[in-house]
Amino acid sequence: MDSARAIVRIGVALAAAIVAVGVATPHCAAQAAAADTPANSSSVKVAVRLGQPEVELTGLWRYRAGDDLRWAQPGWPDNSWQTIDPDSSNDKDPYVAPFSWVRRAVRIERTTPGQRLALYVRAQDTYEVYWNGQKIGNQGNVPPRFNFPFREPRVFELPLGSAPVTEAVVAIRFWCRQPYSIAMGCGLYNSPYIGDLSVEQDELLGSDARAITGNLALIGSGIPTLLAGLLALAAGLLRRDRILFLAGVLLISVAAQNLIDGLPHVLSCNWGDGVYSLAAFVASAASLVLVAGLLGILERPRLGTAVQAVAVILLAWGVLDGTLCVFEANVTHSMQILDGISTLKDFLEISALILVLVAGLRSPAWKRSWPFIASITLYGIMNSGFDWGKQFRDAVGHRFDWIDHAFYVPVDLVHVIVTFMDGVTWFMILALLYTVVQHLGAERRKQERVQQELDAAREVQRVLVPEALPHIHGYEVESVYRPAAETGGDFFQVIPLQSGRTLLAIGDVSGKGLRAAMIVSMIVGTLRTISGYTEEPTEILSELNRRLCGRMGEGFATCLVARLEERGQLTLANAGHLPPYMNGIEMEVAGSLPLGLVETASYEQSTMSMTSGDVAILLTDGICEAQNERRVLFGFERVESMLREGASAGDLALAAQQHGQNDDLTVLRVVCAA
Repeated sequence: MDSARAIVRIGVALAAAIVAVGVATPHCAAQAAAADTPANSSSVKVAVRLGQPEVELTGLWRYRAGDDLRWAQPGWPDNSWQTIDPDSSNDKDPYVAPFSWVRRAVRIERTTPGQRLALYVRAQDTYEVYWNGQKIGNQGNVPPRFNFPFREPRVFELPLGSAPVTEAVVAIRFWCRQPYSIAMGCGLYNSPYIGDLSVEQDELLGSDARAITGNLALIGSGIPTLLAGLLALAAGLLRRDRILFLAGVLLISVAAQNLIDGLPHVLSCNWGDGVYSLAAFVASAASLVLVAGLLGILERPRLGTAVQAVAVILLAWGVLDGTLCVFEANVTHSMQILDGISTLKDFLEISALILVLVAGLRSPAWKRSWPFIASITLYGIMNSGFDWGKQFRDAVGHRFDWIDHAFYVPVDLVHVIVTFMDGVTWFMILALLYTVVQHLGAERRKQERVQQELDAAREVQRVLVPEALPHIHGYEVESVYRPAAETGGDFFQVIPLQSGRTLLAIGDVSGKGLRAAMIVSMIVGTLRTISGYTEEPTEILSELNRRLCGRMGEGFATCLVARLEERGQLTLANAGHLPPYMNGIEMEVAGSLPLGLVETASYEQSTMSMTSGDVAILLTDGICEAQNERRVLFGFERVESMLREGASAGDLALAAQQHGQNDDLTVLRVVCAA
């Protein structure tokens, strides 16, 4: 009996429990459904009576991470949502999810019938504004076609009806660029305002004006810096001056950064960040190479190559970092790590800069370059400190927002914000301009010295290349010499010998300019010295070759020596020069190596006779190799044709010059009159 009673009692208890569960389950389900079922009102409401221009929606707002467009509906329950105060700095951290919402119920009483009202919002990153579930505007665009602007205020007109009293829910949907950077911030900067549409629009214009006024320091330095950079860049390209070119690139890069900071409305935030990042890396590379160029480091083979390699790495790094900024909304954690690693470029730049400074300590350019070198070093150190401070702040969140201003302490000068970093930037720009002026002065003085040397060399060459030829009994001699530049590498000599015979010499030194002119001077002097103790053309060439070997670097010289005798006999020896022409026909003369190549080179001698009326022509290769704009050579056939027609030395040189002179032109014409 006792067992039966116990069993009955257990059964009754189980039945009661089942009934209780059955009754409780619908109630719990209803409560659970209520969490996702629209209600009639939001739990946080503010009353707005528009008897004044505008009212700030201060107080607590509801916040929830996630994304559901139904959360914009006015009846959606938000009692379980987190509360935040937009005006409190302690409530900045909640915006850490890719999507989040804030909402607030309002009751608006208009004192003026038909009054047009607007919502004034100041927030960061991309967001959409909803009024009673209806989207009334947005700032930027959410993915997939994302676009995020700079933190700019916006005004959204409210779609109010004709009723004097309106109850509604303001909901704002935020899309935050996570996980790229915690420190980028997201959400409301402060409480929005509701007010008359014209008042809010005026406030927006005033906000834009205040932003531009506050950035006048950046804009005021950016525009003239950009113009100076463009001028320096153009001058560097025209003059082929590396220092001017690099100075122009650096000035343009710094100007781009200042203008992007000072005019945030020009580019969206992602494109602005991308261009800014690329400009920063370009400025780093240009400043490094510029300092190396000023100190003469680029002229050193190994160090110069190393500096240029670091510059190329910085440029490639800048392209990568700028691309990450443009597409940062889709950045993964691994790419975020890559962005953090990009800060190591500061170590690379500063380390390379220190090595360049140490290597160039003894450079004479320090005197005119030290202001710029000091300023660019300080600029780089401060930028590096700011970048690393920002990375640290990004890692720990908004508790260290003060790091953002550690190197950018603002000073309000009649609403114009000036920071210590601005002062460093201006000092660097002015120092760079001073250095460029000093560089131009040094280059001008260098060019003056070179011009003086060229004038001296031209004067020496004028003396060495005879303008008035000596009289040769039984012969008529005509000469033409037309250098392609101020100084030439061609030479010729007509030297009377002690025996009564005459020595003719014509030749061409490889290369052009001052070096070729100096070698010509050496050859002419040596020729006159050797002809004082020997009259044999082969011996003259052999001795001349011996003296030139080892003294011409990698250059050489061709030379043809001919000895004229009164009876019309012509004795020749050739060292790699063009054969002479006799009556328009090329003479057969044994050739040999040019002068200055092989010390043991030997030369052969040829002898021929000239009769009355015979014409011998000695010339340099500048005649045959004259080239017109279509790259057609004057050519040997044209030379022979003109000589057969009896052309003079002047006619031949003039024809080659008119065809297209690109080398020295020298013609020596000898007519036998005996």
